[in-house]
Amino acid sequence: MEEEGYDVFQGQEEFTLTFYPPFPIAMCRQERWGARCQNNNTYIPFEPIEQGMGVRTSTPLDNEMEDLAPVLKSRNSKTERKDIIRYGMTFFDKSGGYLMFAIDKDTLVNHAPQYDPNVPDDADASEWMITTLQIFKRIPDDPKPPQNKSSAPQKDE
Repeated sequence: MEEEGYDVFQGQEEFTLTFYPPFPIAMCRQERWGARCQNNNTYIPFEPIEQGMGVRTSTPLDNEMEDLAPVLKSRNSKTERKDIIRYGMTFFDKSGGYLMFAIDKDTLVNHAPQYDPNVPDDADASEWMITTLQIFKRIPDDPKPPQNKSSAPQKDE
């Protein structure tokens, strides 16, 4: 990859990703976040963390659409591949990143492959990975109170 500027690579844009508390204490065991920990690595201050990221956007790949299919089905979504934005996000020091999908203007899905600790050591490499999908929904700035959808007549007192 060719560099553009200091840490942004060709084809990427510079974004700021904001992480909001509460933070899991397991973050203190990761080199990237450990410096933010206090009290012998038992506490991360309760304030947002801003992190610069290099981001490349595209449409989802075939296998990613397979992973997203249950999410789309559960939402009765008719969203097509061409309308989903894939965000490949990378830390500038290239120590890791995130893969996220904007399903619509109010729904973001984080696609996180993880090692499955229950797989035997002699298993095929593809069996070691499980995919976790986290769904984030936008909360309106002024949410409307829930509407009473009961069909029972209301009593006036």
